[in-house]
Amino acid sequence: MRRLISAAVHNSVAANLLMIVIIVVGGMSAYNLRRETFPQIPFDVIQVQTIFPGATPEEVEESVVVKIEEAIKSVEGIREIISQARESSGVVLARLKSGVDNRRVLEDIQNEVEKIDTFPEDAEPPRYEELSERRKVINVAIYGEQPERTLKEIASQVRDDLLVSEFISQVRIFGTRDYEISVEVSEESLRRHGLTFEEIRQVVQRSSLNLPGGSIKTPTQDIVVRTAGQRYTGLEFALLPLLTRPDGTVVTLDEVARVSDGFVDAWRIGRFNGTPSVMVSVFRTSEEDALVISDTVRQYVAEQAPQLPAGLSMSVWADDSAITKSRLELLSRNGLQGLFLVLLSLWLFMNLRLAFWVAVGLAVALLGGLWILILYGGTLNMITMFAFIMALGMLVDDAIV
Repeated sequence: MRRLISAAVHNSVAANLLMIVIIVVGGMSAYNLRRETFPQIPFDVIQVQTIFPGATPEEVEESVVVKIEEAIKSVEGIREIISQARESSGVVLARLKSGVDNRRVLEDIQNEVEKIDTFPEDAEPPRYEELSERRKVINVAIYGEQPERTLKEIASQVRDDLLVSEFISQVRIFGTRDYEISVEVSEESLRRHGLTFEEIRQVVQRSSLNLPGGSIKTPTQDIVVRTAGQRYTGLEFALLPLLTRPDGTVVTLDEVARVSDGFVDAWRIGRFNGTPSVMVSVFRTSEEDALVISDTVRQYVAEQAPQLPAGLSMSVWADDSAITKSRLELLSRNGLQGLFLVLLSLWLFMNLRLAFWVAVGLAVALLGGLWILILYGGTLNMITMFAFIMALGMLVDDAIV
């Protein structure tokens, strides 16, 4: 250390150049550092989920889960396999070894599972996901004495508007039930038209599908053929033809059943300020800045709240980035106060030139710390900012002494 200090003293040009580099790169690091409340911890888990409608847990285990386990157990990088078979679905979790490329392992798992050709016909294609921690940043409450459908539609519009922003990629709606189209068939209607419940079920199932039909090869291009017949509203289902009689008359679904657009039968109530509400929660990924997301959402709410229909209100609630802002303000305030105390103390008892260079040393040390932080993939969070505050206090004390 003495040799290093001696070399810096006798080679002032190199020392000044190093100081300038630290100031420039540290300033750029401070501008580009992501800010969050707490650092995210990677799970290193790959999930393979398969939906098998109507199957018992035993059927799911035998027909789906065991086959996936056998297929992926030889994939390199997997440390442990955990499976769970439930009614109508099965989940296989692959815990990965530390240091492996998660994306590569995910692709290997997908390749192995897609080789399985003995899944049940009714089972949906497996869905693959690399599990990651999602941290909530801020909520938007939409509330008022309005029907549940109105609240849900406004919440869906808010979600779509927020997802347009380049800074937001994760938005979910809470406090409302999922849509459901109910078809209530009476026994009397079945007897009158000579139908069975199973026949109606098959017609509804066959008439609401999007099916691939292969492709047509031409000299210049390949044309993909696909049947687009998915129905999304109760009216579309109500007009489904069930029977065509010899005289040309058609019996539609609404003639034998009551078709209605509604919500799933679940006990779920959202209240905000004593009125019915829906909550739109904004999350962030490991690459997004919590403070930027918070500012974007607050600006959106300020612009859109006055434009809501009469009887509806919109408010920001539970902004988790507030504590990050508070700690960042504390760090900035302590840094400025430290610089002022060093300048004042050394100027009074020593001289202005010495006070200036000691204060510059504090700033260079802080910027150098930010450079190292971003160099190792760190972020400005509650833990790193607490460390900066502690180190800043020691630097100020040491500089004055």
